[in-house]
Amino acid sequence: MENGCLLNYLRENKGKLRKEMLLSVCQDICEGMEYLERNGYIHRDLAARNCLVSSTCIVKISDFGMTRSFNVGSFYRRKNAF
Repeated sequence: MENGCLLNYLRENKGKLRKEMLLSVCQDICEGMEYLERNGYIHRDLAARNCLVSSTCIVKISDFGMTRSFNVGSFYRRKNAF
């Protein structure tokens, strides 16, 4: 995508981005993750380096190499994680 990865985009525009733009970035990422979950996938490597920014500053999730599908009943919860 035209503006490259989100990590570099944020570094290059440090202090220049308005709060509305940053909130839009967050919303785009949340909607992308919700889409994956709704379709039965877990990304497992969400990071700014794995998000791409378009010319219109729309953020899309990328790098699905670690993504796994899941069945709703296939998870278990650990009572004492620590």
